[in-house]
Amino acid sequence: MIFVTVGTHEQQFDRLVRCVDRLKAEGKITEEVMIQTGFSSYEPKVCKWSKLCSYQEMNEYMDQARIVITHGGPSSIMMALQRGKIPIVVPRQKQV
Repeated sequence: MIFVTVGTHEQQFDRLVRCVDRLKAEGKITEEVMIQTGFSSYEPKVCKWSKLCSYQEMNEYMDQARIVITHGGPSSIMMALQRGKIPIVVPRQKQV
């Protein structure tokens, strides 16, 4: 399972949520995906998702996940590391 979390910051992170959902729709991601979308306005079409997760749910998703993809929030990064995961950290701002 892949768990994606964008945290609880009031900014959207549609770029990440949309990208993961597209990769799943195209079959490039074949395993189950759970996305915590936070304040993103994009609602995933093919991935399971929830706007916000309780602390307990976050722990459970992190424990179940083979891959954790997260925004740059220190709490999310530390939670993944404490559970023995090496998080894929995606910056909120796209630099070109």
